[in-house]
Amino acid sequence: MEPTEIQNAPAKEIVPDKRPARKRFEPSRSADGKDACLEPPFGDIPAFRPHALSEPEDKTADEEEVYRALGILTHKREQWEDAIPKIAALLSFPSIKIQAKALWLLGEAGLAFPASIQPFVPAIAEFCDHTEPLLRQRAVNALGRIGRGSFALAEPYWESLFRFASDDAALVRHSFLWASENIAMNTPDPYAGFMHIYAQLLSDPDDKVRMEAPEMFRVLSKQRPLYVQPYMELLQTVSVTDQNRVVRIHCKGALKAAGYKEQRNNPGIPPKAGEKR
Repeated sequence: MEPTEIQNAPAKEIVPDKRPARKRFEPSRSADGKDACLEPPFGDIPAFRPHALSEPEDKTADEEEVYRALGILTHKREQWEDAIPKIAALLSFPSIKIQAKALWLLGEAGLAFPASIQPFVPAIAEFCDHTEPLLRQRAVNALGRIGRGSFALAEPYWESLFRFASDDAALVRHSFLWASENIAMNTPDPYAGFMHIYAQLLSDPDDKVRMEAPEMFRVLSKQRPLYVQPYMELLQTVSVTDQNRVVRIHCKGALKAAGYKEQRNNPGIPPKAGEKR
């Protein structure tokens, strides 16, 4: 088109957008002016039914609205205990995003309020068998946090968690380590015969898994150093040979926590200046 044609072309009519504006989510307020996170959309969610997980009912609440409400509740720790039943109801919400957020929040609330989370632990544990890796990850995380607060609540599922050390998804293997560390902080004794599993994860193909694996040895070095001693040489080797810098640093941290002396245990390493062999 020539320039003169452009100049003489009629101006394009601007049609105003008549679509209704998207409703902006605002947290409801209670009489005292504070955010009332237990009001809708939470108030409209039906009572929790553990066996409804495989056949979730349709929910009328908007996914983004519910997600934002959960985000607000995340920072309202004083409301967690009262909210536990309504968060648990979201485990049957037909959205992986909502279920994952609910599982995370239930884990945190379970650590803080173990007695109140007890009725919902079986429903949380059901997600360990989910085909979606993110939901398996969040369920394992939640059991770790709950088990840190009260091992008795996680104990029925504790030994079955070890299958996740070889899960196909790296994020699930990583969460297995993280959950183990949480439980071991307050209940280290059950791990006596299972340390070889964590040793195997020191050579996992995923960097993040290898970064986390030494942390289990560091946690137990402070609680049960005898559990860690058989793996000192392996940790020392990985602290030198692994290609990932963070893995090497974490291995050295685990060795330091266990009081490992590399010169004494590794004759091939020359002593530092001023040190005697």
